[in-house]
Amino acid sequence: MLAVSTVLPDTMPDHPPLILLHGSANSAAVWGFWQQALAEQGWPSYAIDLRGHGQSGPRALSHTSMQDYAADVTVLVTQCRQPPILIGWRITQHT
Repeated sequence: MLAVSTVLPDTMPDHPPLILLHGSANSAAVWGFWQQALAEQGWPSYAIDLRGHGQSGPRALSHTSMQDYAADVTVLVTQCRQPPILIGWRITQHT
């Protein structure tokens, strides 16, 4: 089962929902500050814990593919009343 952290604004303007995606070895918790800030500006947001991360429960990630993660996001997208905006977390590595 996938876990989703939902933060909704006090009033619901006509902003599309935001789906927030964490990076590898992380969870939806990285979006906590941003979800509050977005809600203050009227944006509803949904931060998903992809399979095997955060509150979505343990899973053998050695057998998990990017297609599996895309399927997780698709489940959430199909539950939105209007097309969402996807925002991803990326960590760059400097060498």
